[in-house]
Amino acid sequence: MINDALDDQDEMISRTYLCCLNKSITGFFTIVADTIEVQAIDEADGVDGYPYHKYPSIKIARLAVDETCVRQGFGRFLVLAAIGLALSVSGIIGCRYLTVDSNPESMSFYERLGF
Repeated sequence: MINDALDDQDEMISRTYLCCLNKSITGFFTIVADTIEVQAIDEADGVDGYPYHKYPSIKIARLAVDETCVRQGFGRFLVLAAIGLALSVSGIIGCRYLTVDSNPESMSFYERLGF
């Protein structure tokens, strides 16, 4: 997985960020550029006069926490870090949404965080 992340970064496909504690990796997240089809957006959340069929977004493509660190807040911390990064990037290039590519068993975790 480390080699995949490095290869993807070299190819400018994604960017992976590590969370470390006492020189040990406790978790990571990977973000990528994404788009959302206009039909998938709630009508009240659309932008009047927006001429395109897709909205820009950033996707959390991968997120994982070391099994020794589960249920200690590291996952929440990683999501908040990804949100902060997305907000920072959106001020530079414009980005309306943050999406998640989640395993079905992790959906409730993201729902608790407002996704």
